[in-house]
Amino acid sequence: MTRTVDVTRPLRWADVPGSADGRLLASVVRPAGGTPWVARDLDSLAPGDQAVLVGGPEAVAAGVAALGTQAPTHLLDRRDVVDYRRVLLTNPDLAGRTVAELGLGDRYGAKATRVRRGDQDLLAHDDLLLQLDDRVRVVMPRERTTEVTGFLGDTEAKVSEVSAVSMGLGLAAGFLIGIPKLTIGSTVLSLGTAAGPLVMAMVLGRLRRTGPLVWVLPTRANLTLRQIGLLIFLACVGLTSGYAFRREAFSLFGLKLLTVLLVSAVLSYALMVLVARLLGQSRARTMGLLAGYVGNPAITAYANSRVSDSRVNTGYATLFALAILVKIICIQLIVGL
Repeated sequence: MTRTVDVTRPLRWADVPGSADGRLLASVVRPAGGTPWVARDLDSLAPGDQAVLVGGPEAVAAGVAALGTQAPTHLLDRRDVVDYRRVLLTNPDLAGRTVAELGLGDRYGAKATRVRRGDQDLLAHDDLLLQLDDRVRVVMPRERTTEVTGFLGDTEAKVSEVSAVSMGLGLAAGFLIGIPKLTIGSTVLSLGTAAGPLVMAMVLGRLRRTGPLVWVLPTRANLTLRQIGLLIFLACVGLTSGYAFRREAFSLFGLKLLTVLLVSAVLSYALMVLVARLLGQSRARTMGLLAGYVGNPAITAYANSRVSDSRVNTGYATLFALAILVKIICIQLIVGL
């Protein structure tokens, strides 16, 4: 949310609710009777000033109440001195950097205020890590617009590109760490070709970049590959299990197995949901945690079709990798016993 406030009470910016913990930003300030400027190093506000506040609805409302009243006109509607726009981040040199590391203020006298990632709007605090395909909302002196746009990239053709070098190196490293085996009695434990790339992807995803190599996929490419992978996965499961399902599903063994699965699923899933709610997790995140616990991306896709909330994917990613690793180890222990 963005609102312009008419300042009626003198106040240091650090004392405005939400400014200290990064929930509220000021993007543009116009001193009383003066010219608007980008609020890079804002110290204080005085009666008669106008300021543009950026943040969540509650943070903006608290900021307006602390400073004065909402202005009848929006300060950003005047774009002759200070301009603003969303710029597509496609410069690979900037992927994996924080907002502060962009150095927009020192380079161009500009300031990033928000980041649009997929369907999610994020406040551009200094520690926010950026990735390719982010849309960065920047306020800047009007004459520096072209320079800022060129610096961030803003090239639509690059948003679907996947680095073959990064992907190839990541997969190779994942396969290599899956080779070593640990023998405990009659049980042989190893990550294998499934868990090896998963563990390496988790490590590289945490690093985000190593020198010139960017490990994080652009959002659009990520979503496309995820959808293609899901379709192939479901098709392969159907082709592989079709005959066995037809043979066993309606037999006595199949009915017994179905009963056991239903009882265990209801009990374990209900316990999972109960624990998530007791821990104060939202409904969307609980859906993602349940999908990650089951370990089936089809459930995540269904949850995303019902709720447009990034917390579904966050909850899924939080539990999925751990659940997969535990299951792989358990399978190897069962085989070795």
